[in-house]
Amino acid sequence: MIGPISTGIIYCSGPFITPVITRYPYHKCNSMYVGTILCWVSLFAASYTTKVIQLVALQGALYAIGGSLLYIPCMSYLSDNELASFLCERERKESNGHSNQPI
Repeated sequence: MIGPISTGIIYCSGPFITPVITRYPYHKCNSMYVGTILCWVSLFAASYTTKVIQLVALQGALYAIGGSLLYIPCMSYLSDNELASFLCERERKESNGHSNQPI
């Protein structure tokens, strides 16, 4: 029950977080720091819970919010031109036989 709640919140929060990250790209790094702290705090606090509802709230909801603040900015870095050009250049060198690996 906790896993599907967490996964659902992470994926359903995308339409809400993506426009904010796109409009304010200088907040990507801050968002990832806050997400990391939320994930750590939620898992640490969940280890001391005694009731199932607390576990669902901490591992299901709070962890998912932190995870989405980590996941979505990381995915936006993959669509940046710098990373794409780096990967394409590396692929082009390897296909031409100019890889940096020793023989």
